Amino acid sequence: MFPITRGVLRLTILTLCLAGAWICAELVKEQSGPWPSSGQASGPAAGLCGAGPDGESACAKVFASKWSAVDFNVPLLTHDLTVRWSRVVLPVAFVGLAYFVFLGVWYAFAGPSPYWGRWWFLVPLTTVLAGGGGSVVLSWVLLFKVQAPCTWCLVTHGINGLVLVGTLCLWPRRQAPVAGGATTPSQGDLAQYSRPGLTAGAALRIMGFAVLAILGLWVYRGAKLDIRRQVARLMPYKDFVDSRKQDPAFLLREHYAEPQHLIPARSADSEPETSLGQPRLVIFTDFQCSYSACFASRWKREFREHWNGPLRVELRHFPLCRECNDGVTGQIHSQACQASYAAEAARLQGGDEAFWQMHDRLFRYGPRLGTDLYAELAAQIGLDGERLLADMHNEAVRRVVAADVALAVDLGVAGTPTVFLDGRPVSQLCLYNPVFWEAVSAELQNQLTVAAGDEAGTNTGEALTATH
Repeated sequence: MFPITRGVLRLTILTLCLAGAWICAELVKEQSGPWPSSGQASGPAAGLCGAGPDGESACAKVFASKWSAVDFNVPLLTHDLTVRWSRVVLPVAFVGLAYFVFLGVWYAFAGPSPYWGRWWFLVPLTTVLAGGGGSVVLSWVLLFKVQAPCTWCLVTHGINGLVLVGTLCLWPRRQAPVAGGATTPSQGDLAQYSRPGLTAGAALRIMGFAVLAILGLWVYRGAKLDIRRQVARLMPYKDFVDSRKQDPAFLLREHYAEPQHLIPARSADSEPETSLGQPRLVIFTDFQCSYSACFASRWKREFREHWNGPLRVELRHFPLCRECNDGVTGQIHSQACQASYAAEAARLQGGDEAFWQMHDRLFRYGPRLGTDLYAELAAQIGLDGERLLADMHNEAVRRVVAADVALAVDLGVAGTPTVFLDGRPVSQLCLYNPVFWEAVSAELQNQLTVAAGDEAGTNTGEALTATH
């Protein structure tokens, strides 16, 4: 059988303290997290909190009880050197966190006490005895007072019981005397008995470090509570914005309130199935921009399906790279300009269809963009890779990208993706909102229908006038 030595016991207690501290930290986060509680556990706590008959999280029920925290008044010195009393609310979960952190630090740096330093062993011993008593009381409260069998909490008290047993097993004992009054320590304990005991200064430094770690966790919790209060104040506005995001009339009013710009058309930019005279969607993009890739993907998989009627989509280049965009401060995306040249070189060799195929692949392989990849992607879509690399240096290709960048600067584009629908910028409120795309497509289709009807009526009127 594997012998349970003092070193193994110490490592076991350290592991238990780490597990207990982690669980208590999760409970503190659940109680003091940035988002106001909805009565439902979230994150790692969700699986172990348990639930009552009404479906409410047992953790939330415990947090709502008077047993979840201890409050008391502490004296504080004000700026005018007067003393005032301030109320402090100390969550029980944080007490547990501090308890396991203190014991973990002690056993990590002080370790089990040798015989000659046995009186310092009273530090962890009194701590675990007090903690064991607290676990007994709190377990009784959970089961019989609050009546919320919080699995998370009960596991913590079980861990504390094991820590108590392990600590008692580490109690330093003098070797039993043998004949003649001498002691015969075992070979394994010989080094331990010859080791100098823990000095008072070292013990105080270890305890001071543990206290500083606990105070740091308390300050961190306070910062989280400040965020929680800020979020709670903003929640009504969030609910208001969420409701407006689902209101098609509001979204349309916001969109048509945007100023309309004249964006010159370029027939080579349109998707193969579109034609001039249709509603125009102009997208300024960067092939290394993750947001541009996200919009391109969602447009193709989701938003396009909400569009009723024809639409002309034009892609314009706005690489966030100083190689071809002097307005960029810093080299944000080092391959963005080269990727734009590769897309236009694909169009030069294979037309619009090759451009859009290259467009999709450039976004798909964004993190790997480079000269070797451009030739590889060209071969994937049936183009000559060597010619594409040569065409990337073609003056006509460079002029297309430069013209797009200049147009973007004139329009006030500052980042990607920036999208214009019939000359009006699409705001962030609408950009990723399928409700907007469905509503605006219906509106534009209606306008096209009305315009076509008016034109037919005008032609009919002119024909009647001519006959008379």
